[in-house]
Amino acid sequence: MGFAGTAFFLAAIGALCVAIWGLLSKQRSAFVGVIAASVAVLAAGGAWYAWTESQSMPGAVGYGVVAVTGVASAMRQCVGCCFSRKDP
Repeated sequence: MGFAGTAFFLAAIGALCVAIWGLLSKQRSAFVGVIAASVAVLAAGGAWYAWTESQSMPGAVGYGVVAVTGVASAMRQCVGCCFSRKDP
């Protein structure tokens, strides 16, 4: 794996960690919600590809779990963002 592949892999792992942190954290951030939504969309595409092209059930389920985690994290972050602001 070259430098570009390594950088892409590390960025993907970092984005997944941010999505998991957003799911477990009490803090709310729209930025984390956007990252988690991006992870969800990419993972859903990976699940679809794993199922249709290679007929890999473990790959499809793994990507599906990541997609559901991303959606849950994005919903938790974005819904919490809108309603957690206090009026002065």
